[in-house]
Amino acid sequence: MPYIEKKIKQILAEKNIEFGEFQHEAVYTSEQAARVRGLKSAKAGIKSMIFKTETGKFILVLNPGDRKVDTKKIAKMEKAKYLSIAKPEEVEKATGVPIGCVAPFGLKTKLKTYLNEELLEGEYLYFNPGSHTKTVEIRAADLLQVLENPIKFT
Repeated sequence: MPYIEKKIKQILAEKNIEFGEFQHEAVYTSEQAARVRGLKSAKAGIKSMIFKTETGKFILVLNPGDRKVDTKKIAKMEKAKYLSIAKPEEVEKATGVPIGCVAPFGLKTKLKTYLNEELLEGEYLYFNPGSHTKTVEIRAADLLQVLENPIKFT
């Protein structure tokens, strides 16, 4: 079991959070993930994306899987001139996992986290725990228990 998956399970166990997990074919987009998870839309999937400021600082943005990240809004909140999406090798270095399977917590490096509150509107959320072939399911309300001081936005 990869380090990040162990870390996620450890965090969930420490907080007494119930979760589901299942294995499936490899997925690389939010739409593919929604399909294999049997969801009507990608909205309940957590899109965890790593961005870089002009000063080279990495941040994590958690967004519904069916939405694009408003980088101008996040840059303004971050007091940055602009944000760019981190390169695949930067994502792997910062998180310990390849792009497409960045989890919302349990990463190798603690990153400042921005949370789109729309994620909290549904009952359940789904994310890849460091693997393209696994999914973890948690209650949306439990996400706030595992995130450290997320900056909320809509």
